[in-house]
Amino acid sequence: MKALLPALLMLAAGAAAAEPTLEELLRQELDRPSAELGVSTAARLAQSGSAAPGVTHVVTRQDIQRLGLRSLADILQLFPGVYLSEDGLFTQVGVRGLGRPGDLNSRVLFLLDGLRLNENIYDAGQIDQDFLVEVSQIERVEFTPGSGSALYGNNAFLGVLNVITQRANQARGLRVRATLGEQLNRTASASWAQRLESGNEWGLAFSRWWGQRLPLTVPDSEPIKGRSVARELNWDRAERFNLYGLYRGLMLRVGTVDRVHGLPTPLSLSDEDAELGQGLDRTRIHYGHASWEGDLGAGWQLQLAGAKQLLVYRNDEPFVSDSGRSGVFLYETRGRWDLLEARAAGPLGERHELMLGAEVQRDRQQRIRYFIVGQEDEGVDRRSRRIGLFVQDSWTLAPRQHLLLGLRHDAVRGQGSRLSPRLAYSAADEQGRQFKLSLGNAFRAPNRSEILTNEFQDVPVPPPERIRSLEAAWDAPLSPRWRYRLVAYVGRIRNLIDAGPEASFYSASEPVRSKGLEAQLDGRWGQGGSAQLWLALQRSRYAGGNELSNSPHGLAGWRAWHPLGAGWRLALHGSAVQRRQAEAYSLPGYALLHAHLQWERPQGGEVFLGLRNLTGRRYWDAPGVSGGPPSEHEGRVVWLGFDWRFGP
Repeated sequence: MKALLPALLMLAAGAAAAEPTLEELLRQELDRPSAELGVSTAARLAQSGSAAPGVTHVVTRQDIQRLGLRSLADILQLFPGVYLSEDGLFTQVGVRGLGRPGDLNSRVLFLLDGLRLNENIYDAGQIDQDFLVEVSQIERVEFTPGSGSALYGNNAFLGVLNVITQRANQARGLRVRATLGEQLNRTASASWAQRLESGNEWGLAFSRWWGQRLPLTVPDSEPIKGRSVARELNWDRAERFNLYGLYRGLMLRVGTVDRVHGLPTPLSLSDEDAELGQGLDRTRIHYGHASWEGDLGAGWQLQLAGAKQLLVYRNDEPFVSDSGRSGVFLYETRGRWDLLEARAAGPLGERHELMLGAEVQRDRQQRIRYFIVGQEDEGVDRRSRRIGLFVQDSWTLAPRQHLLLGLRHDAVRGQGSRLSPRLAYSAADEQGRQFKLSLGNAFRAPNRSEILTNEFQDVPVPPPERIRSLEAAWDAPLSPRWRYRLVAYVGRIRNLIDAGPEASFYSASEPVRSKGLEAQLDGRWGQGGSAQLWLALQRSRYAGGNELSNSPHGLAGWRAWHPLGAGWRLALHGSAVQRRQAEAYSLPGYALLHAHLQWERPQGGEVFLGLRNLTGRRYWDAPGVSGGPPSEHEGRVVWLGFDWRFGP
């Protein structure tokens, strides 16, 4: 503390300096780490990283290309304090020690160019091949950990993740991309974008991914008759299409994704030697999004947006009854919802930047069905509505010193209303040193599935989850080419909605206390070399002293690349997860290393070779749902591909 006070005094006394424009911040590729990179998620407006009220981690288009990242899940593993659990059907995100089996990513808010993506039955967020855009169309991904409900409302419990797609100035002309890997794992994509002299632009993109004879994630000890037959029935494919146009400030977007996963399914649950049938797991998503930005005068800007979304999930399980009759169990969820949003932002006097906003989400359909095909449908269909009003004041106390005050009111039909306040302070000096302090609240209301489960059991619906968190961050240069960041946080969670493997309904758990420390080192060296290392130490426990399921105490990550000459570049990245307990299973820790060799064509384009799990390490992930066995992963994966650009 004694060492920190002089540093804070120096920050407070730092003189103002000319700040780069937003356009320069978002497009720069630096030869040294910078605290001035542009971000937009922490305060819901574009600003430099030093002025942002909270820590925001960024993965850029260059990072994605040079590391050979193939999905949003790959990108998420680069963020400090984030870990994943994959079971072949759904990849689940854990943040700062909270990532229990069955959570379905409902405590992280996912955005696509600012559009809320969490669906309206489980509040789930897709990050696999069923994410709305292919990674080659991503310009950057921003992740702001911590309580975000003061700006974003429901689901911004552990953090907010915003995926920003490329515009015509980054992806103009024709682009063709293809990869071929093991298990006949293939991808193909094509895109076109054009910006006209008038400033209007348009673009479209199509991609297809498919894999055959995929490895089974079920351990060898689990009884599966004919593993070779099972692999024939284990396949996956996904298709995406996106189209956008910009005309005089009006942006229109439409898109769709269709993912179908073939699953080996025992036809009889009572016979261990039963034959396998072809099960299907399918997710279809359609969306349309319109947004407009206009100038109100006196420095004020108005943003209006609306969206319509549909997500249909369906699982087909074939069976043969003891009497020999065959059929199909069908489980289906169908969610349709509309979003309306209005925001106005501008100066209020010389030192205040004010933002006012309103959001409405109308859940037009929340249907859950489980029945035998051909018999009576006993589905349940509900509707709901959420309304949010928020205000935020960014107060410039002095040059490079900002105080942010935020407050949001959310009302959910049938679940009451709640307030989410936020207070944040940031300071920086001319030497690039920064200090940030943030105190915030967040909530997650029970989702439709949790509500219906308790209604069927005739037990009360649990109250909304609440978290209060305090976070402090220090960011400073070690040298002109290296800088470090330290983040410490504490949090208290009330009413964490819980359902153990034997429970038939949901209830509020005892309070949970979490704390952690994250350290990050970022550096550059001559000839275009770059490296980043991070370490996260975290602890989340119930008030009674028990650990949360799937909550490792330690995480680490690293990435580095270096040019080899003549257009060649080698990149390495990886992660490590400490031992953890997932329900009744003790999962050993592991470390993974991945490699990517890339040749860049001067006219635009690249050829690359990727290796995942370079050492062939076998490891286990927590199950995707509560009570299931761990998922086993082993062996390295190799793929070869190209990404070619044509046109200006």
